[in-house]
Amino acid sequence: MSIVKIQKVMNLQALIRYGMQEHKTNEELVTSYECSIETIDRDFKSVFVDYNEKNHCNKDVRARMIIQSFDSDDNLTPEQVHQYGVEFADNYLKGNHQYAVITHIETENLHNHIIFNDIDFTTLKMFDSKRVNTLDRLREENDKISEKYGLSIIEEGRKGRNKYVDFNEYVARAKKKSFKGSLEEMIDKNISKSNSFHEFLRFMQQEGYEHKQGKYLSFLNPKSGKFMRTKTLGFHYLASSIQFRIENKDYSPIQTSIMNRHWIDKSHEKFKENKGLQKWATKQNIHYLHELSSKMYQLNVSLSELDELEATKEALMDSFEKQLLGIDHEIFRLNKMKGCFHIYKKSHPL
Repeated sequence: MSIVKIQKVMNLQALIRYGMQEHKTNEELVTSYECSIETIDRDFKSVFVDYNEKNHCNKDVRARMIIQSFDSDDNLTPEQVHQYGVEFADNYLKGNHQYAVITHIETENLHNHIIFNDIDFTTLKMFDSKRVNTLDRLREENDKISEKYGLSIIEEGRKGRNKYVDFNEYVARAKKKSFKGSLEEMIDKNISKSNSFHEFLRFMQQEGYEHKQGKYLSFLNPKSGKFMRTKTLGFHYLASSIQFRIENKDYSPIQTSIMNRHWIDKSHEKFKENKGLQKWATKQNIHYLHELSSKMYQLNVSLSELDELEATKEALMDSFEKQLLGIDHEIFRLNKMKGCFHIYKKSHPL
């Protein structure tokens, strides 16, 4: 199963620099059509020159990006994901727009960035941005790829396919079909009724979720036969976070849009009196900064704003790590003192 979304590109060169980072693509999973990835800005611009001459105007280069993301449950290889992305781009753009397909492999959910020129180089007309093309046909062409290669689709059958579904609902429907989505839902359900971590694991086992616990808590995906680490669901699903949520049900996280979340103010009295809660809030704030920085990139904010946010995040993480080291050092010192207590008692009788 895969989902797609489309957005405007505000800075083509910055997007290509981001997309072509070696750890994201392995320097192999890149395909371009009627342009070169190294000179894509210039190649797109040459078509715009023809467009401006024909229409007696002076428009700057415009491009769009489609993000095509695949469910990790399907166990696809990076090469398969790239192939499906190229095939989708050919079908959706009909061979009339320059494009580049860049496959990213650095996350569990492999995904394609499909960047294309707004101008149809065969007719010198602008890309049709009506909803029927950027939403309905976009998803329809993506579903054709899924059907062709035996992947599930979000809306079964053709009936009602043209009914409008906003992107949040589109993602929600996809999530319900995935093991990742069902695991997250089951963890939340069992946290709410558990009084201990051991009881939580027992409830999960009763629901058919086999687990193993090494460095990370994992649950078996029966479809793939592989264990999925709960850390892939996010910070709230680490074993330590699950245990904290069981013991502090008043602080169970509410799943809201990142743009609607707020920085947790640790100056409140409840955080000063509870070191565990203070540590939890610090991690929440770090996680919030990470998600917010990703969101800012997706919204194409200025690089200076993004740099400022990254610097804040790194400073916070550095401060947090130093505090943790200090706490660990103090625990080590106290443990050593505890071991010397009997010796001290013998040599210093009361």
